Amino acid sequence: MLRLLPTLGCVLLVLAPACRCVPVDVPVAEPAHEAPPLAYYEAGGPVPQAVSEEVVHRSTHIDIRRFLVPARVPEHLRDHTHALDEIEIVLFRPRPLGGTPRPCVLVSPILGNSMTLVAEFSRGFVRAGYQAAVVMRKEFEVEDDYEFEDAEVEFRLLVMRSKQAMDWLATREDVDATRFATFGISAGSIVSACLAGADTRPKAHVLFLAGAPLADVLMDTSEDRFEEYAEQLPGPRMEKEAIRAELRRVLRTDPIHLASNVRTDDVFMLLAEHDTAVPIRNGWMLWNALGRPRVRTVPLGHYSAFLTLVWMQAEANAFLRERLGPP
Repeated sequence: MLRLLPTLGCVLLVLAPACRCVPVDVPVAEPAHEAPPLAYYEAGGPVPQAVSEEVVHRSTHIDIRRFLVPARVPEHLRDHTHALDEIEIVLFRPRPLGGTPRPCVLVSPILGNSMTLVAEFSRGFVRAGYQAAVVMRKEFEVEDDYEFEDAEVEFRLLVMRSKQAMDWLATREDVDATRFATFGISAGSIVSACLAGADTRPKAHVLFLAGAPLADVLMDTSEDRFEEYAEQLPGPRMEKEAIRAELRRVLRTDPIHLASNVRTDDVFMLLAEHDTAVPIRNGWMLWNALGRPRVRTVPLGHYSAFLTLVWMQAEANAFLRERLGPP
């Protein structure tokens, strides 16, 4: 039955083809901050070796392994919750192993740090001849002494850990360190968009169902998870607009602010016209901030867009091949 869903999605695309349907009045977001310097996301020190390696799956065509790599954290951030957690990297590689180093796609998980969907896309990248490295996010908790400034630390650490995963991958003999790319869906695409503006190494960025500014996405999403976070904030309950204003004040690590660092030609976006989880208005805002890169739309919602997974994979693979060359 599950196999039929992508087929149904392809039928939907035949009936209502994906296109570049730019709205007449493109919404524009005014950045609240200048882009942080690239050094803002550096921790210094030598790249550590992995402290553990586990075979997750092995077959004739694919090898999947989980690695734990120590995190490098600036001294002033070391007391932040889970800041020193090891970086978990799930590496998907085509078999047989060895031979010429291959390009690597850095993948960020969806909301909830779940491998749902991203594992399927990672397998699709392997079938196309690339490697894919899923960088799991550290745990997030609202502590009793939580302050809004902690939100910026959270996003800053997410980007730092992704950069450090790339540092580690670049030391591997089987990875072509000159041909990195990033890929993300939903919450993962927002992290990938931040990484795109904080690191010049990736040569392609595939952003599916992304949006910005972060304060608006977090406040206007239809997802219940962020409302639950707001309810956990210590102190008197704050109104929605007050929380939005505070987030705008503290969030420097935001795709809107970092977009000016990204080469427009290196970006491919996919947006869902009826998206409410990452509101479509914010998708167009990010698209505009990135210099109006290549974009495709589907006449679906955030979750129904995945009915087109087979087509989405093909589009992503084609863009990677264009920007990175053959594996």
